[in-house]
Amino acid sequence: MEIKDIQTFGYTKYNRVLNKSIQHFIDSLSLSEVSYSFISPSEQVIAIPFLWNEHMDIWLDGGCEKSPLTCRENLLLIPKLVKYQQLQPYFLDEGDYPYISTIQSHQDMYIYHRHNRDGSISRLSFCFTSKTAELFIYDQINQLEQCMDHIEKQFSTEYPTIFQQFEITKHLKPTRLFRSASKKEKYTFNATQMACFKAIYFGFYDAKIIGKILNKSPRTVESIISFFCNHFECANKYELVVKISKMHEKMRYFLKVDSQPFLYSTNI
Repeated sequence: MEIKDIQTFGYTKYNRVLNKSIQHFIDSLSLSEVSYSFISPSEQVIAIPFLWNEHMDIWLDGGCEKSPLTCRENLLLIPKLVKYQQLQPYFLDEGDYPYISTIQSHQDMYIYHRHNRDGSISRLSFCFTSKTAELFIYDQINQLEQCMDHIEKQFSTEYPTIFQQFEITKHLKPTRLFRSASKKEKYTFNATQMACFKAIYFGFYDAKIIGKILNKSPRTVESIISFFCNHFECANKYELVVKISKMHEKMRYFLKVDSQPFLYSTNI
């Protein structure tokens, strides 16, 4: 069986159990699609669709066997919480993984993952029912954690047979994401400026919010924004935000230069 067969067969057989098991979280978080993945220390990968929607179909038809987020090394590089659409800069060639290009015109898909004490990684992929629900995502981190705890307790312990039916390890050939920097490019920003650039690129515009993400004062952030406006020859903050959002090559460079993943604060 290929990944598509495993996912389709498993969801058809167990969808009622899967939906019901996390219905509380689906309702309280206002989710329209949810899937859970578990990567063990030995690289065993379990991928379970709990609430199937259009992204699942796109993923299965978009080179799912190349999914980069089934690889432990790749998950060490990306933010703990990020929109899947924002992962474009991490790819050397987007053609290596068709899904990343296809979903750019679809509803935002979020990724939240955590590193467990035993060396395993737990990950949720999910969509919200509305843009309004997305606004409160940083207030929902605890619920995302609780959802993963619930899934792991119920399925890996109480229903291990169902859990193992969704193993896709042997079918995977994950695309590698960036890890090293090009020596030909000049690194001109300090760590705080680079982190601020990333925050703006990833869709954060308010100085107070960025300050909380970076653990910096709003005044410091405003100073960096003023520096960026001058550096990138922008007349105002709006022009800067638009310009940075299109700086994919510079973002790729920053991701390669910075050896540490950019983790968003959960205390916003």
